[in-house]
Amino acid sequence: MEFYAKITWSEGNLIALDQSAFYPTSGGQIFDLGTVTDSEGKKASVVDVFKQDSVIIVKLDLNPFKKEDTIKGNVDVERRKQLMQHHSSAHLVNLCAYEVLGPHVWQAGAAKTVEKGRLDITHYDVLSEKELKQIEDCCNEKIKSGLDVKSEILPRETAEDEYGMHIYQGGFVPGRHLRIVSIGSDVEACGGTHANNLSELEELKIISSTKVQDGVVRINYTAGKAARKEKSSKKELLEEVSQLLGVTPELVPGRADELFSKWKKAKKAVAKGNKEIDLSLSSSSVFKGSGDEILVETARVFSTQEEHLPRTIKRFLDELAVFREKLGKYVLKRF
Repeated sequence: MEFYAKITWSEGNLIALDQSAFYPTSGGQIFDLGTVTDSEGKKASVVDVFKQDSVIIVKLDLNPFKKEDTIKGNVDVERRKQLMQHHSSAHLVNLCAYEVLGPHVWQAGAAKTVEKGRLDITHYDVLSEKELKQIEDCCNEKIKSGLDVKSEILPRETAEDEYGMHIYQGGFVPGRHLRIVSIGSDVEACGGTHANNLSELEELKIISSTKVQDGVVRINYTAGKAARKEKSSKKELLEEVSQLLGVTPELVPGRADELFSKWKKAKKAVAKGNKEIDLSLSSSSVFKGSGDEILVETARVFSTQEEHLPRTIKRFLDELAVFREKLGKYVLKRF
């Protein structure tokens, strides 16, 4: 994405342009990256973009330019695309949370980075895995349906009369005219980068959810390339956990529960000097669920986060081996 502009101000490594396609950090979305080049071939990388009052300031890694120079700006399109996907996804997750959980849902905050997006919503309880799955399925159904993302510029009074105060879910937007972004029944005043159609999001994956404070829960999600990367990393995580426990994926939760149970028994046995205890691991209990659900259930067994499972399982296996050494009679079998 290229554009041409004139430098209207330059100081240190900062410049201002008479027009710019570089998006500044705003509305929870982080800034664009890219390059700036002049007619003589001098080039600098964009390392930050922010607004100072109504002026967009571009920070460079070095500044060989001066006021009145004409430059060519080049926006990192891959980064912009990912940020766009995560921004439109925030609106989509908000819409689906409203449809799944009820009309009490209101956006309480949001952030969009290249790695992931997060949306804080008003809700009276922590979200269950079932509810998160329903919200994720709702999002992907709308992505597959190719729902249009509509935007229009309206006078503030007109926007408020037509759509009500729901347009300020993302926070108050200054100005006499507002850009209104509509995805289905979700209508918000928003100046962020957006898709023209939900199909551009490709796919959405909810990573996790936590309670932020009373009445507010956070949903972390990814879309597009980041979602595919997340799915790949989850697959690798499940493979690692399966290998550690010496079982196929569908047996992981049962084996994990057995490990935790025998670890507790062994700990008590060591304290009491009771050597008559079987520490072998042999559970073949089958868990019926997806790979994601297997990881969620296994994390629940150990009361830890999914990403910490390998380290946690190793610790329990190692400690169980130590208990076996102390008890001395029965052979510990990991598999």
